[in-house]
Amino acid sequence: MSAQSQSVQLEFEGNRMTFLPDQGAAITHLTFAPGTEILKPQVGYHFESSLLFPFPNRLAGGTYSFEGSEYSFPENDFGRPNALHGLVHDKPFSITDQGQDNTKVWVTASLTDDGTDPAYPFPFELQLTYILSKASLRVEFRVTNQGDTDMPFGLGWHPYFNLGGHIRDCELKLPAGYEIEVNDNMIPTGKKSPSTCFDNYRSLAGIELDTCFEISEVNEENSTFVKLTDEQTLEIWQDEHHAFIQVFTPEDGQTIAIEPMTCGIDALNTGEGLQVLAPGTSAGMCCGVRLI
Repeated sequence: MSAQSQSVQLEFEGNRMTFLPDQGAAITHLTFAPGTEILKPQVGYHFESSLLFPFPNRLAGGTYSFEGSEYSFPENDFGRPNALHGLVHDKPFSITDQGQDNTKVWVTASLTDDGTDPAYPFPFELQLTYILSKASLRVEFRVTNQGDTDMPFGLGWHPYFNLGGHIRDCELKLPAGYEIEVNDNMIPTGKKSPSTCFDNYRSLAGIELDTCFEISEVNEENSTFVKLTDEQTLEIWQDEHHAFIQVFTPEDGQTIAIEPMTCGIDALNTGEGLQVLAPGTSAGMCCGVRLI
């Protein structure tokens, strides 16, 4: 494990990962041996591999109310009247632990916020652990309410996975669930419908997605699969605390965003999947990616 120019690198048996603690602890590179690039920087992308807290996805109008008070985030949704992806994606994290054994290498980073931001006046600690092993990355989160009032939150991860070719040559398979209907501003209408299009592997040729799915039967581990070739498939998994998935296909056709989320779009308003922590309590959750 080494640190250079504000980056931290993990390496285990030819598997490598680099992330930037000072920029939201976002991953910049992830390669699984013998040389398959899973994550790498992209031109013109936003929120690459960012942690999305205290809400993932969109917040309608940037506003929400909680326990009788109203709060407002700045609108930053590229022309739409929404707030996007919370407030920690560019915050500095501190390394608090690191180590290695015979099966893995890991590093833990944490962010402590004193709750002075009027958009989210709830003191918290967000702890993140990256665990790199053979052709596998596990991402663990722990959220702690350090204030003296209840604290609402949702959490997401925003990786753009490299396809190693064109998306038209890849196939997608999702957990059984529902597609969330949205309006022109990408905010839920309140309707959802059973989604069966990706119950089995389906070609992504000609398909455009910027879609939220809710898992209908949440298990201890729930997986999305992207078949890259006949020999290689990405498995993006999320635990029982992540009941939602956002799938986005960028215009370049070279990547796909598979975003595990603990809550739905606009959750600070709808309450869909929103968690509320009592003072002094914590919640843990995890997700990750494997090459199979």
